[in-house]
Amino acid sequence: MEDLEFKADLEIKNWFSILRNAKLNRNVDHMIAEMSPGLNQLADAKIATFVYDFRQSNYRYFNSYFPQIFQVNEEKIRQEGFQFMQSVTHPEDFLKCLYVTKQAVIEFSRMKDIEQQSSLFRLFFRIRRPNDSWVWVMQSNRTYTDDDQQLAFNVGFLVELFGNQHPFKVIGVLETNGRTIDIIPDLGTEKLSLLSYREMEILQLIKSGLSSKEVGQKLNITENTVKAHRKNMLKKLEVRNMFLATSMLDNL
Repeated sequence: MEDLEFKADLEIKNWFSILRNAKLNRNVDHMIAEMSPGLNQLADAKIATFVYDFRQSNYRYFNSYFPQIFQVNEEKIRQEGFQFMQSVTHPEDFLKCLYVTKQAVIEFSRMKDIEQQSSLFRLFFRIRRPNDSWVWVMQSNRTYTDDDQQLAFNVGFLVELFGNQHPFKVIGVLETNGRTIDIIPDLGTEKLSLLSYREMEILQLIKSGLSSKEVGQKLNITENTVKAHRKNMLKKLEVRNMFLATSMLDNL
C-alpha cells in the first residue's frame, strides 16, 4: 500500500511539473482539451483528477476514478457540484478545510510570480463511503486565474491514503520550489467543527439578524427547538452568548 502511495505521489508531482510550465491565465476549455487524455490515464493508477470551475461552482471535468473514490455515480457529482464535496466530507473536517484553504490563498497572494508558478497546495481530510465508513484522502491543487486575476479554475488530484502515512488531522501544505508552509486550523474553526449541520445553519441565520422565532419559521421548526439548539451551541463553542458565537464565523 505504501508503494502505491509513493507511485501516486510521483505521478501527481510529474503532472504538476507539466502544469508549472503552463501559463497561469488559461482558458478552461483549452486546458481540459489538452490535459484530459493524460488525466484520464491516471485513473488506472487510482488517482482521481478534476477541473473545478469557480465561476460556475461546478466540476467541468473529472476522470473515471473520481466517482469511484467516492463510490457514487457521475450524475450526482454533476448535479450537486461543490455541495457534493460538502456532503461527502467529514463534518468535523469540512470547515477546517475551508479555513485552511483560505489561509493558503492568502499565502499564495503574497508570493512573487515565480513562487506562484511553482506552488502546489495539498489538503488532507476524510471522505465518507456509502457504508458510512471514513477514509483519509490527500487532495493536491494548482489554481489558475483569469485575465482579471480572479480565481478561474482548479486542477486537482485526489488519492486515498493507506497505512499510517496520513496525518490523522486536517492540515494544508503549500509547497513551492523554495519552501514549505504548513497550515493548520485555528482554535475557533476547530470548535465550529463540533457543530452539526443544523446548528451551523441556525448560527448563520442568527448572524444574519434573524430572531429565534424567525429562524424557526424559515427552517420549519419550533421556536423552542431553535432555543435548544442555541443552548447546545453555546456549550459546544464554550462562549457566553450568541454574539461571541456568531463572531466565530468571521474567520470563515
